[in-house]
Amino acid sequence: MERNHKILLSVVLALLTISVVIGAYFYKLYTTKTIVQQAKFELKTEAMDNEWISTGITEKNINKVEIINDKQTGVLQLRVTLDNEGVVIFEKATNNSINKTIGIFVDDTIIAAPRVNEAITDGQFVISGDFTEKDALNFKARLLGYFYTNSKEYKNLETLNSKNNNVSAIQVTDGIDEVKASHLLVCYKGAPTCNNNLTRNQALDKIRDIKKQITPQNFIDLVKKYSDEPGSNQSGGDLGWFKHGVMVDSFEKVVFPQSVGTISDIVETEFGYHLIYKQDEKRVKN
Repeated sequence: MERNHKILLSVVLALLTISVVIGAYFYKLYTTKTIVQQAKFELKTEAMDNEWISTGITEKNINKVEIINDKQTGVLQLRVTLDNEGVVIFEKATNNSINKTIGIFVDDTIIAAPRVNEAITDGQFVISGDFTEKDALNFKARLLGYFYTNSKEYKNLETLNSKNNNVSAIQVTDGIDEVKASHLLVCYKGAPTCNNNLTRNQALDKIRDIKKQITPQNFIDLVKKYSDEPGSNQSGGDLGWFKHGVMVDSFEKVVFPQSVGTISDIVETEFGYHLIYKQDEKRVKN
């Protein structure tokens, strides 16, 4: 009888050991992070002199990024949650910026400038855009600086080997070699070739109003009516086909990953604010 108890105890201990080993293996498997180049991220407040002032919130304050689906529009969005320090700073910044705008900057380019209606106390905000699922996954990984390699969320995401320590990195250009696009430009005083007297904030308000009404169908008409680009009355903002390195960096970072047939969010370059209509793309032949 005692011998049977010892055998049973040995079997139980062996099973527990196996369970712990298997559990540790799967825990390590599904919590393994793949490091990617983290995007430079800043939240800035609108200043009186048409400049942006940093709140002090950077990519270091990003605690969590979730991909959500807007139930009303069906559009994918990124919901960003800040860490404890970011929550405190963000509440103070939004409380001091009611009826003004908060600029969301990624890699020194403004990607959104929502207007603040009330102080935000939960440290959360949403980034909207013309995201495909892959675009959203790429953007999430870059904001965090990593992704979980074996996560079901990333199971279909293509990766490539980075030159830095042979770790995996997100393929940003997705094999796109050339794009065809048009744009609408609203410039402001001081920008190259700009002939109007709009302040930076006035130009931003103007292009926001245009954004509300613009579609691929009326894009050319609104370009001819509103664009500040020289010759846009005749060209309709057509940029033709172009490869990497032709346009300014902040423009290219938007248009290459952008989905064909869509109009971008507001993009700022040294020339002013742009809306980009991506008409077509050519991919690298393997």
